[in-house]
Amino acid sequence: MRSHKVIIMALSLGVALSAHAFNGATARQKAETAAEPRVRQSSSGRCSPNITANSGRTEVTLSCPEIIVLGPKTRMSSLEINQERLLLAKNPTELRITNAKLESWLADGQRLSLTLEFENPGGIPIPEIEIDFLDPVSGDSFSKLKAIPFTRSKVYREAGSHKFSLPAGGKTALPVAFLDEIVARQSLDSDLCAFDAAITLDSPASDTAPKNPARPDFGSSLVRHQPLLMRARYKSIFDQQLSFTRWVWIVYGQGSDGMQFWYPSKKRWGPLTCAR
Repeated sequence: MRSHKVIIMALSLGVALSAHAFNGATARQKAETAAEPRVRQSSSGRCSPNITANSGRTEVTLSCPEIIVLGPKTRMSSLEINQERLLLAKNPTELRITNAKLESWLADGQRLSLTLEFENPGGIPIPEIEIDFLDPVSGDSFSKLKAIPFTRSKVYREAGSHKFSLPAGGKTALPVAFLDEIVARQSLDSDLCAFDAAITLDSPASDTAPKNPARPDFGSSLVRHQPLLMRARYKSIFDQQLSFTRWVWIVYGQGSDGMQFWYPSKKRWGPLTCAR
């Protein structure tokens, strides 16, 4: 009977030790798992494979003391950053608007357009340029202003794109909006007619004024300038995304025969000839 009790106690002790050993192994396994998380995504570096058996399944894990994550761009050294800055400083990408006028284009028939003249004064090409106009009252901040949905000229359809490019030192003129759509958005006296466009509000030089003492105002009191907020977005050959905005004006006038008006696009005085 005593031997029987000894055997039962020995078995109980063995079960307790086995349970303790099992719990200790489980705790160590959890600690090792927490300390060395498995890598489940691609990486590069020095890794050694570990092959283990788990519930009849063979598992392969990687232990990587050094992991190199490759981003979209390799990090540049300070020397390379300074060299890039110097390159961009010596080769700026600049787009200029040199003139604005009202004229018709063959692709659009007799429909008049606001035409802008563009210039690339730099020594590198501008591969991509896009022009549109913003509604200045469409948002409570500049970044929220919406583009005005002006109809594009058929000139762009023939070219196959609404964007254009300029070579180094190049110049071009392109229609950017139809005059009738612009006038429809600008509430003005019906007696006023659009006769020119301007990129500045500079007054004409006094030495260019016509010599007519009987008419000292030369129709200046009958001229109105209505603004359009133009936006130019363009890309450089260095993949920079650049943009600027500026005001362009449609010039309206009203006057009797013989009165002289200043035509900013032509830099000269002349009788009022409404753009039709």
